[in-house]
Amino acid sequence: MAREPIDLHSAFAAWSTQKEEARQRAFQAGLIVPDANILLAFYEVGTTAREEVFSVFEALGSRLWVPHQVALEFSRNRKRVVIERLSRFKDARRSLKAATGEAIDFLEAAIDQVLKLRDRNRTAREWNLSSVELDRESLEKRLDGVLAAALIELDLLEKEHDTHPSRPDRADEIFDRISTMLSGKIGDAFEVADLRAIVEEAVSFRYPNQIPPGYRDAKKENAVRAAGDYILWRQLISHARTVDMSAGVVLITSDVKPDWWLDDGKGRIVGPRPELVQEMRDLAGVDLVLTSLSDFLDGASSYLAARVSSETVQQVRAAEDEASSSSDGEPDGSILELSVLGWRELEDLVRTLFLAMGYSEMEGHPNPSMGPDLVLRDENALFPTKVIVEVKRYAHSLPSSAVQQVLGMMMQEPDVSGAIIVTIGTVTNQAKALASKSSVRLIDGAELAKLLRAHLSIDAVAAYGGDSDKRFS
Repeated sequence: MAREPIDLHSAFAAWSTQKEEARQRAFQAGLIVPDANILLAFYEVGTTAREEVFSVFEALGSRLWVPHQVALEFSRNRKRVVIERLSRFKDARRSLKAATGEAIDFLEAAIDQVLKLRDRNRTAREWNLSSVELDRESLEKRLDGVLAAALIELDLLEKEHDTHPSRPDRADEIFDRISTMLSGKIGDAFEVADLRAIVEEAVSFRYPNQIPPGYRDAKKENAVRAAGDYILWRQLISHARTVDMSAGVVLITSDVKPDWWLDDGKGRIVGPRPELVQEMRDLAGVDLVLTSLSDFLDGASSYLAARVSSETVQQVRAAEDEASSSSDGEPDGSILELSVLGWRELEDLVRTLFLAMGYSEMEGHPNPSMGPDLVLRDENALFPTKVIVEVKRYAHSLPSSAVQQVLGMMMQEPDVSGAIIVTIGTVTNQAKALASKSSVRLIDGAELAKLLRAHLSIDAVAAYGGDSDKRFS
């Protein structure tokens, strides 16, 4: 029997502009699939916004479904996200406590200008700083407690935190609600033989030829982790073929890498990769709609009459913009492994690394919560210089506010020539731009892993816990 001739409209329809009617149909009657990063986003937004997002997803009923890979990645990364969120409280507390000192430094610098003018004018009049309460001690007394209300509010916010990884007595209400929401809606894992074949297809054929999705993860620490996106994709296609979802599939993700999205050549996303849309049509016979969480909430408001406030959409979109401004969307395997270290373990590991690199440790601030994590002397410099180091456990994007915080610390530390921020994740473009204009060096997770491999033995790293052989070798 003769084959039907290939028709451009049907065989390559994915390369045409996606029609609004198809999007609306998928939102109203299709399968709705949140990625793991969307489930993790419930921990990132505020209480009011979270309640609205939960309401939208819970109202979907049987149309809500997640692949087994999504549930796995959510479970694997949940604790890390909680720890990252808690770290923001630590950073905010440090900034508030340092702010008074910074303010006094600025005031003293301004007063010093007056003193210099007095000297130039050779005035004979007496002017004693302590008598007019402009000496440092008087300024400290006048500013003491000025930020107390902000510290109290920060303490209250931290107590309201939904969960704490080191407090098993506190239930994780967010996790419990997500678990209830997804009950009976999680797909099956692949059998071992099928999984092996899919992983092999990803790393041996698709990724070398940059066939989406997932090829940007090719350098992760092992083949199964590298193939994570493709495993998710195949589980989604398999499910779409077995259920009656002819209206389409809506995949919601905050992953902005080019192995999912097509851009206009200037970094602006214009839609999903046509190869993905076409593959979903060819293998499952349905349309694919790829969307961010903020756009999904907009669509839910328009097409499903869901009650979503503009404030919630703006809050979600702001979080997405911050994440998308990083140099890369996902941490590599080394970064994910580094995230298992606790705060103290990571700081001690970084200290050991810098000592191995030729730095020596100096005495830091008498109150650790007020000063930098490490104060080092760079013995390799022509003239040994004093450097402060901050260690961050952000597995994703380091914001510019972290650089601003360190710049404030530098003003309080005497004789400091520079600063280093070490993070286990990536760095936003805003943070890079701010650091480039100052004497702050940024070391992201990928560079940290390289430095560990270059300067420390596996046995030395193993002393800090975890699987160092996988992490740094």
